[in-house]
Amino acid sequence: MKKKVLAFTMAASMAVLAACGDGGDKTLVTSNVGNVTEQELYEELKTTFGQPVLEQTLLMKVLQDKFPVEDQEVEDAVNEQKEMFGDQFEMILQQQGMSEPMFKQNVRFQLLQQNLLDSIDVPEELVKEKLDRAKEEVHARHILVASEEEANDLIAQLDEGKDFAELAKEHSMDPGSKEKGGDLGWFGVGKMVAPFEDAAYELKKDEYTKEPVASEHGFHVIQLLDTRKAEEEVDEEAIKEQVQQTYAEQEAEAVLVDLLQEANFEMKDTSFEPVFSDILGNASESDDKDEKKEEKEDKKEKDEK
Repeated sequence: MKKKVLAFTMAASMAVLAACGDGGDKTLVTSNVGNVTEQELYEELKTTFGQPVLEQTLLMKVLQDKFPVEDQEVEDAVNEQKEMFGDQFEMILQQQGMSEPMFKQNVRFQLLQQNLLDSIDVPEELVKEKLDRAKEEVHARHILVASEEEANDLIAQLDEGKDFAELAKEHSMDPGSKEKGGDLGWFGVGKMVAPFEDAAYELKKDEYTKEPVASEHGFHVIQLLDTRKAEEEVDEEAIKEQVQQTYAEQEAEAVLVDLLQEANFEMKDTSFEPVFSDILGNASESDDKDEKKEEKEDKKEKDEK
């Protein structure tokens, strides 16, 4: 969802131009070195900006259908920005290389996305789980490697009795903890990337992850060394807000994919097929992750029984 929240400012303007030029052959510019026609402009825009333009256009159509934004809402939001920046508004648009129609298009896209996010309710049990977690700090160490295969090999070595700290010193890519045997010290909620935090808080003392934990940094093998009561008082409202945002963004990705599939778009131009594989392909990866998470939770429940 984060990718979608960042509006395609260039794409917004190109969408309008491309729509005007599609299929036409009107001469737009004449010169003694050659003319430029609508069709030439369209083909150039299609090649250069086609995919992000089409992706945003499809997303806006499905969002407008299910989470509509009225024209007046867009005007009000734009006027609010104009009042905020005053005489600097036009200058800011120029610095960003944007016209006011482009800006309005981006505002509309952001409002549509916000309507989607606002429609998602966070389960109360998830909020409670996060609040309980925030009352505790953990002491953990890890080994960070580049591939899942390497992480699995390290887990196998740990199963054979190899020393965690020695393996971290030898293999970890994390310069901050490598020489300390992977020791990360004490940390609480919000200090680590979400996959790492989730995995660390699920472990019991002295346990290590039996499967690699994937994050934006690579693949982690994590061991929990100890737990203690959090030293700082928990800001419950901040935790709730963070949980709402994170959960909504995750769920919104799935909602968008469902809406795109339900819309039954048929790509008539095969050169744009990567648009679908990009959007729907990411969904397949998310589904795989969800299935693995469910399998892991089922296994954990069986082990506890």
